[in-house]
Amino acid sequence: MAFNTMMRADATATRRIALIAAPSNLGLMPQPGEREPGARKAPDVLQSLGISERLGAESSRTVSAPPYSPEVDATTGVRNAPALRRYSETLADAVGEELNAGRFPLVIGGDCSVLLGPALALRRRGRHGLIFFDGHTDFKLPATSPSKGAAGMDLAFVTGHGPAPLVDFGEHTPLFQEADTIAFGYRDLRDPATYTSKALFETQVQRMDLTEVRRRGVSHAARAALDAVGGDAVEGVFIHFDVDVLDSEIMSAVDTPEPGGFLPAEAVEALRTWCADPRVIGIEVTIYDPDRDPDRRCGKLLVDILSAALCGHRQHLNERFVT
Repeated sequence: MAFNTMMRADATATRRIALIAAPSNLGLMPQPGEREPGARKAPDVLQSLGISERLGAESSRTVSAPPYSPEVDATTGVRNAPALRRYSETLADAVGEELNAGRFPLVIGGDCSVLLGPALALRRRGRHGLIFFDGHTDFKLPATSPSKGAAGMDLAFVTGHGPAPLVDFGEHTPLFQEADTIAFGYRDLRDPATYTSKALFETQVQRMDLTEVRRRGVSHAARAALDAVGGDAVEGVFIHFDVDVLDSEIMSAVDTPEPGGFLPAEAVEALRTWCADPRVIGIEVTIYDPDRDPDRRCGKLLVDILSAALCGHRQHLNERFVT
């Protein structure tokens, strides 16, 4: 679909937000001392912190996940692969229903593997772009992943790379074309020779790391990323927002923190740029782990960020985190 840049209105004013809770930790490896990862608790905790009210959500639903198992599937080399495939199809149905109703889905994970659900929902409707806003590129494969968790392979899977049960969706394969996807704001690449996601370099997936984002300026970089994947050939653009893209000293409630990262105000600037554009038709937020956030400081900040990005309520953003 084509848009005249000069004619775009701020779409946040008319968003009919549908909250879709996706309490899944199927894509994670348990950390030492954990029975299972705590990311599945995120939707309930964020609801208790008032996210529905803050966003003025028109509807809310939960798509319950299958039971978690720490075992690695022998066929695929991925934890919980059969359950994840089933869950992705169920989640896709829910996202599709909200899209059909004209609402803007906000999927609240859970871990990053929930991306397969909205990706499949969108692919059933046509060709779409993806902005992958994440501290990591998540392009590991079973052979290169130390954890064997799909949460570190999700970008690979949705672009058609990986074991068939998690990438083969028949006529809807791949879920996103490589060139319609951009990894934005990552900071985990240090040594390309030993990088466990280096399969990314052999694809047409576009890339803009944190250093480049800051060099360009956040809002300019965010617009450039949207233009790169939101051209006339696609029906819309989806945003994947992994909260580990934030500075780990501020957003510490994640499973794999990396030094540095976006400040909250920078994240809002990027998210607001995207969500104010009518090409963007949905978003997901992943990896917040309430078990690592006993005082709910990180959860409250996340609600503030989403409120500022989706509704323009920047006054709610905790002043001590704003630069």
